[in-house]
Amino acid sequence: MKRFILSYILLLVIALAACAQETQIPVQLQGKPRTAPAPRKAQGDDYIIAERARRAETLGDLNRALGIWRELLNRTPWQPDALQGVTRMLMALQQYDEAEAFLKEWIQKNELRQNAPMMPADPTGNYALTLALGQVALARGDEARAWQIWNGALASVGRAPDAVRSLVTLLLQNRRWEDAERVIRDFRKDAKQPSFMALELASSLSGQMNWSAATEELLLFTTSSPNGWQVALNYLNRFPDDSAVNGKVTAVLRKVVQRDRKSVDVWRLSAGFAHKTGDLAGFMNGTIVADSLSQNGGNLVLAAAEQLLSEGEVEHARRGFQRILAWQPAADVAARAELGLGRCLEVLGQWAQAKQAYESFIAQHPTFKQVHEARFRIAEILLHQDRAAAAALPLYEDLWQRGLLISRALVGLRVGDCHACLGDQTAAVSAWSDVVKLDRAPTLAEDAAQALLRIARANLWRDSTKLALAALDSITAGNPVNTAFNDAVLYTALLDEGGVYRAQRAFAEGDYATFRHEDSLAAARFDEAANLLKDGRLAEWARYSQALALRNCGSPQAAVAVLDTFIARYTESVDLDRAKYLRALIRMEDLHDDAGALFEFKEFLIQHPRSMYLEQARRKARILSARVS
Repeated sequence: MKRFILSYILLLVIALAACAQETQIPVQLQGKPRTAPAPRKAQGDDYIIAERARRAETLGDLNRALGIWRELLNRTPWQPDALQGVTRMLMALQQYDEAEAFLKEWIQKNELRQNAPMMPADPTGNYALTLALGQVALARGDEARAWQIWNGALASVGRAPDAVRSLVTLLLQNRRWEDAERVIRDFRKDAKQPSFMALELASSLSGQMNWSAATEELLLFTTSSPNGWQVALNYLNRFPDDSAVNGKVTAVLRKVVQRDRKSVDVWRLSAGFAHKTGDLAGFMNGTIVADSLSQNGGNLVLAAAEQLLSEGEVEHARRGFQRILAWQPAADVAARAELGLGRCLEVLGQWAQAKQAYESFIAQHPTFKQVHEARFRIAEILLHQDRAAAAALPLYEDLWQRGLLISRALVGLRVGDCHACLGDQTAAVSAWSDVVKLDRAPTLAEDAAQALLRIARANLWRDSTKLALAALDSITAGNPVNTAFNDAVLYTALLDEGGVYRAQRAFAEGDYATFRHEDSLAAARFDEAANLLKDGRLAEWARYSQALALRNCGSPQAAVAVLDTFIARYTESVDLDRAKYLRALIRMEDLHDDAGALFEFKEFLIQHPRSMYLEQARRKARILSARVS
């Protein structure tokens, strides 16, 4: 009983103390009265308020943004974002008198401020506020007064490097390219710092369209900054994609390469720009030299060769792989190069030789971890080229059990593909369901979405529309970024559209034939579906799929003819850009009509500037331009 009473008294004391703290009642502690501290501002509140202001700016509600920035400044005086935000909004609203008065007020407050910042780069210091005051004068159109203010500010800090840097940044923000160049060059001359602000000067020269001089500055920047060549290459890649500009930059790079033949960064920069302009031989040459100079063990060349291989540029890729093997590099690099040569044979359509190369690799290096990749490549050839799903299935199943090197989800997809090609749809759906079960992501991952899309298609093939729609709904309710999402929307539209039942079955038969690589049969079934419906999403997609099937069965001219019909008939189709891109691609890769393909890609870039194929089309156009010229 005593223990219960003591516990009750203890709990009562704790409760009273908590209550007193919440209401800020003085609590007696060791005989002295003490008031509980006032609650502190919640951490992150300033950030939340600043984000509200930025959102209002983005929406164009400048008055509201100004009010929020003032709120933040009242809450947290000298908050840098708030000081800059109020100034920016007053200038955007053309309230120049108010902006000038605001800045002068805070400059005066700084004079009375204890421990006022002395560094020129501090956005709350008098130097930064004075620069902003000059910017207000510039916005008024009083350029002479702006420079009077800026020169006075520079004199007050002795033209320190950080001070000059802040002024140049402001000038570049206001697109005052010539002024920024003059300030940088004057400082370089006085301080004898020839590489000072090379990147900013390159930006200024680019604004003046002086591409050669901008390139010289970027090369200077690479020598003054670790890994500067990567930043410089990013700048070069943002130069206009124009043959005249590319020619000027290339001329400068070649001159510097001749002058600094031992500079790894110069070679890498030159190689990277050659890749951008479509000079793939130059890209590989420069990478080989850079790898040799840096003693990188073939890794640079390996990355370049694998990139070229992914772009279908087999000859240049093969040369890179062969050069790596001639160097006799580390075992893992040599293994990847050998596998790369096998992939080259695949891209060239030499399936038997590729399979033989992989089998030889397995026999020579049975302990290498890359053996699993070689087995996967053999299974891919058996399934997709030899149409031998029964022979490929045991290889995939073995890799599924091992789960080494190759993505387990990818292998699971292929296990299902084999069963589907063998006509066992139930086993196929089961294998694809296993892939879905591997997914642990909060939103549907890419592999799981692809597995669900296959499940939907399998149910479409066996006329189970309800089950197909259920799988498609799982995709469309998930992550819209994965590649299966758009296809799921398309298949849902096809099933919802209804129409002629025979047309739907013809499309399903064509889709299944495509899956089994029976492309001639697929082309015939898609043609049947399109002819039965004439118009609508199903008709459009059937016609497009017919062109794909014709290309796959070795009839590129017939595929182009079908795409011509598609483009002429379905002028409002959401797949119009896809059809035009495919037509240009067939001209380039199958018909080897470089001039015709280049013309079509250039037209595509003009007509479809927001297409998802834009970057691919731009890349192809660059390569073709180099070939044609």
